[in-house]
Amino acid sequence: MIAGRVLGEKGVNSVFVANIQAILKDHPTHNAGTLAASCGLSRTAIYDIINGRSNSPRLDTAAKIAEVLGVKLADLLE
Repeated sequence: MIAGRVLGEKGVNSVFVANIQAILKDHPTHNAGTLAASCGLSRTAIYDIINGRSNSPRLDTAAKIAEVLGVKLADLLE
């Protein structure tokens, strides 16, 4: 499963997390709770991702997050 490994690779996940945190910080209308609701995920799942406790979020989860934040998935990974 290449997609799962990509998000789980060391460094890629930390970039993904940092980019989500930056977007949430820059957009006060977005927070972990609203992001979770908009993505159809639990708040715990989103908190685990943005706090780096989820080492390899699934590709479809990452894509949902990107869509809700209004960015391309690739932008969250760079």
